[in-house]
Amino acid sequence: MGGCASRITQSELEQHKRDYNSKNDANFRSIPFEQTIDQAIKEDQSIRGLEEKRKIYTRKEIEYKTKLENTPAGVPPIPELNIEIQKGINFYSQGLCITQGKPYVCVKIEPKGASFETFVSDIYKPYWYKLFQIKQSLHNFTSIHIRVYIKKNLRQDLLLGSIEIKLNDLEDQKVVDGWYNIDTKIQGFIESPALRIRVQLVHNERLLLQRMIENCREKLAAIQSVKEKIEATIKPSNEVPNELVPIDPLNI
Repeated sequence: MGGCASRITQSELEQHKRDYNSKNDANFRSIPFEQTIDQAIKEDQSIRGLEEKRKIYTRKEIEYKTKLENTPAGVPPIPELNIEIQKGINFYSQGLCITQGKPYVCVKIEPKGASFETFVSDIYKPYWYKLFQIKQSLHNFTSIHIRVYIKKNLRQDLLLGSIEIKLNDLEDQKVVDGWYNIDTKIQGFIESPALRIRVQLVHNERLLLQRMIENCREKLAAIQSVKEKIEATIKPSNEVPNELVPIDPLNI
């Protein structure tokens, strides 16, 4: 079967990649701009910009300290696993047109754990921003198995492919947010189909808060260091200029 006339342009695809929905941000624990702040601090040559960053991380340090004080010590924590299926790209091939089906995602905790499912979406610009949350012991589970299906009218749904995320890879409690290539057996894709997924496993709230406080302090120290370097290059406004030597008009 030939290509589809309604296929999106490259610029539309790039915009789809950049689009973001923040509705589930509150369910993930990390300091603000954790992925980009180090480079932003180094490149910021504005005292005002650095001061704004300082205020953000000072407020966050106080917030995390308050939460830590209110988090009981000695109580066995209940693990919390947050999985957000955000969006997909490159789901279409020569044999998959928008008139033939729409994608949806199934999430299952393996082995034999809870399972979840998204709604169907557009095959060219699929998005969901669907959050699945599990609060229970995860000792008997090893992985998150994610399958992408194409829903067919009056026919069996087509398995596009799958992704596996090991729970052991989430033990550091950091937020993992990125594109995952889909393992597929379908031929004809111009580029590998992929899902954007955000996931975090929190198994010790107090330990995570302590790490976030330390991260804030590290950012504040980096901000102060850059600020001092900038200030050292600025000529003080109260510096007295060199005295001018009066000129004798008779010698002109």
